[in-house]
Amino acid sequence: MIQAIVRRCPNIRITFLLEHCKCAASPIAALESETFPGVARLVVCVGSHEPEDDLHTSSAIHRKTGNVCSPSAQFWSPFVNGITFPDCEDLELHHYWAASPSARATIDYNESYEREGLRYRADTTRPSYGLQRFGARRNNAQEVPARLQMGSTSGLKKIKTALLEYAPEINSALLVQLLGNPNSVASNLTSLELKFCTLDKETISSLLHHAPPKLNRLILLRAGGDTNNDTSNDPTHLCPLIRDFTKNMVHMEYAASMICNEIFFDDAERASLSNSGIAKTIEGVRGTFNRSENLDGHSIRETIQACRTRKRNDYRNDRIKEAIVASQKESTSPEASPSLFGGISSMHKNSANKAQREVEAILDEIDEKRRRLIKGSKTPWFRRIISWDGLCTGIDSWAEIQLAAEMEEPGVEWILVNKTMPSASQHTHGKSSIDVDMRSALEEIYGLQ
Repeated sequence: MIQAIVRRCPNIRITFLLEHCKCAASPIAALESETFPGVARLVVCVGSHEPEDDLHTSSAIHRKTGNVCSPSAQFWSPFVNGITFPDCEDLELHHYWAASPSARATIDYNESYEREGLRYRADTTRPSYGLQRFGARRNNAQEVPARLQMGSTSGLKKIKTALLEYAPEINSALLVQLLGNPNSVASNLTSLELKFCTLDKETISSLLHHAPPKLNRLILLRAGGDTNNDTSNDPTHLCPLIRDFTKNMVHMEYAASMICNEIFFDDAERASLSNSGIAKTIEGVRGTFNRSENLDGHSIRETIQACRTRKRNDYRNDRIKEAIVASQKESTSPEASPSLFGGISSMHKNSANKAQREVEAILDEIDEKRRRLIKGSKTPWFRRIISWDGLCTGIDSWAEIQLAAEMEEPGVEWILVNKTMPSASQHTHGKSSIDVDMRSALEEIYGLQ
């Protein structure tokens, strides 16, 4: 049927929707033997909950029993082999929902999922066969099991948006093969949503370090309950990586068991706060409480702003020095002839002044270009940070996290959620924070106020 439609309308863009399916049964299991040209958007729902279910009451019922799922390359083959869906650009896989969720559906379904025994931990093998970086095998890696060996993934070249939600069929080894295959790298991927997938920190770190070049929208939601958050000895602490590698993204959402102020402050800024002796709130157990009366917000703001100004000036000065040195080398080269009256020294001075002016103009243009990019964006720049269980360290405070969001650059909207407190708020540079209803703050798509 689809082939006939495409023959009559070759430029058609079809949305192919599969709902109320089982991942190991037809029609999913039979997809690989078919071809569906013209399908630009593919939505697959193999979960057990309807979007209208109240997930926080006893009315949320597990409709499908005995459905055991585990990581499998065979499951992903029809979606990425480039043959079954040769024209697919947008891929959505929902393993929690039985039908496509609405924008008002909640993303806080950890509690009901665990209560009903649906929290998939099917693959207990440690990811020792994982990769340090996409496309490079570890020296001490074990052989990848046959069920995790991915075949052709050429279809990824066309994928622009991908959403994987609570998918037990994916794990670290498979994600590395999907996104890290040099022969089929997802170079056109602009939006990636990984919601509650079983991925280790090393793989997430690699994903952030080697993200596709066009990626400007990232939603990374990790489940709560992970108490292994010792940041002092954790080489893959994700908070600073989220800060460094999502700065240029238009849209970013991150949820984890615990977060800390390293999502906002780098090492130099944290050191400046420590050295200044500014009073900070000690919030008890993992930032559960919000005793903000001891937080010296004014001093924190001034210290951070001074540190950022100093770093910016140091960067500009270093670039100017490099340009001056390079221009002076050119002026003293054999090809450079001295001026009639000034000689070599005058040439050095003139070239240095010219190099400084050029570098300052370039750096000013870079700053202005970013401001124009944020202000003129068709889609508002947006960040949502969710902590299910508090803060990474007991010395941080939620009030400090909120203050840090208010100090971010203008034009970027922040939503901060601490489920344990509970607290939800919206923050914008130069404006007072807005308290937000918790249920609204945890909807699939948050409507800015």
